[in-house]
Amino acid sequence: MTGGLKKEVLWPSKRKWKRFLTVVLFVISPIAWVYRVYEGYKIGVAVESLLDVQFPGTRMGVGRSVGEGGAYSIWNDVTNSHGGQAALVPQYTFEYKSVGPASSSCKNELSTVDRLVPADTFFVRNRANIEAGNLHLDVYFDKVREGGAPILVHLHGGGWSKGDKAFLQVNYHGGFPHFVLEQGFIIVSVSYRLSCMGVAGKDMVGDVLDAVEYIKRHAQGWGGDGSNIVMWGTSAGGHLALMSASRGHDSIKGVVSFYGVNELRHDEVVTRLAHKPWFDQFHGSMFLEATRKICTVNPFPELDSCFHDISPIAQIDENMPPVLVIHGYHDQLVLIDQAHWLGEKLASHGVPHAIVAVQGGHDCDCAVSSNCGQLSLYAADRFFRHLGLV
Repeated sequence: MTGGLKKEVLWPSKRKWKRFLTVVLFVISPIAWVYRVYEGYKIGVAVESLLDVQFPGTRMGVGRSVGEGGAYSIWNDVTNSHGGQAALVPQYTFEYKSVGPASSSCKNELSTVDRLVPADTFFVRNRANIEAGNLHLDVYFDKVREGGAPILVHLHGGGWSKGDKAFLQVNYHGGFPHFVLEQGFIIVSVSYRLSCMGVAGKDMVGDVLDAVEYIKRHAQGWGGDGSNIVMWGTSAGGHLALMSASRGHDSIKGVVSFYGVNELRHDEVVTRLAHKPWFDQFHGSMFLEATRKICTVNPFPELDSCFHDISPIAQIDENMPPVLVIHGYHDQLVLIDQAHWLGEKLASHGVPHAIVAVQGGHDCDCAVSSNCGQLSLYAADRFFRHLGLV
């Protein structure tokens, strides 16, 4: 063979492992890529159809169409076209609340991100501030609109015992913050006390509502509109976002929950999973045990009452603002069933909502170019249009 690739390159005969690598490179990898794109597009079309029903009339502008250059498209999915990956730096940091020092330390509850960065970073400093009883919020903006920009309040995840408001500074949530800032929002990332500090879930909700009040009073000074607030939370933060919105605050116009926890009542979880395979039931038992931490400051007989009071599904009524949920099909930390249960309760009270199921598991939005990362931008764009904020 005088031109092109030699036979020995395409099909090396001397070592079997080289043949295996050749098959992977030239056969399996292309097939897997095509399958990924096909499945992603199929899910994208399903999401588009869902949003056409739940948020009609919102296909204009950026969210024109899944297949026609909207916030999600096959090309954007492959080339990472939307969202950006640069680190974010807050324009302002304010203390919004001061409470007594924590009764216990969270030094053994550092998140994975905390453990990977040097000890003198903002994660460690923020944790020290919270344990000292000083709660802060970070303010981010890019292009502020005239007349006041809507505000997206970010609540970090971490199982109520980990995590940090500075997750946005290390781009932990992929392209979503960049996309929101490009839409003219102000993002406010809030610190709240954690269960390892000896506080219960209701105290965390109280912290969040105090932060919302602070934002409402001071937003004008940042170029924001304190009467147009959308709560955005991930995992445990999604739970707190829904809980705070269920309190009927007049400034909260909507909720975006990424793979949030919606049902904590023991009997409800066990009953709802009774018809599921044994591994889902086992997962439910482990999940309930893991979530017990947000109620353990109460006497054991009061656990049922505490879990009821801290379960978003138990608090929802017709006054709940519209809700957008993004949840991965393969989430093994918070089962996607939690999202569907929430959807049923919202529908029963006539609350506008969309439960957007995407490829991926927990924290799936961290990968900007993933099906989850891109479709979350598309769904959020249409949700914000439904709220009249873009």
